[in-house]
Amino acid sequence: MKKTQDILQSLKTGGRRTTLLRKNLVHLFTLKDIPLSLEDIQAELARLKVKPHRVSLYRELEFLKDSGVIEPITIEQGKVRYELADEFRDFDHHHHLICMKCKNISDVAMNDHDLLEAAERESKKQKFMLVKHSLEFFGICADCR
Repeated sequence: MKKTQDILQSLKTGGRRTTLLRKNLVHLFTLKDIPLSLEDIQAELARLKVKPHRVSLYRELEFLKDSGVIEPITIEQGKVRYELADEFRDFDHHHHLICMKCKNISDVAMNDHDLLEAAERESKKQKFMLVKHSLEFFGICADCR
């Protein structure tokens, strides 16, 4: 719960209001360790007896993204999921293990220093400004095998 309060306080310090939907979303993202689709978010909010208008939900997700609280991830073609930004997680950098059958997603913490060095070296060589990267591993989880 402290993490939720810390995030909300940082938003307040930045001069942002704390709406009930915003509080619930921040709390939801601090509880869940997996990227959530819009449908997942709506289902979890419904369990909390919170049923925001779809436009309000999109606006709040956009606000939290722009504020650096959550990050969007596109794993399946055109389907965006959201997760708590690395800055607010218990571990810094991570990637994802994705089951190709059940679509289950697991985080995998990684120190990919060598990979980043190679990408930065190649970016510099090609005069490419590297901003961020994404790396996902696809396979079949133990439950689906």
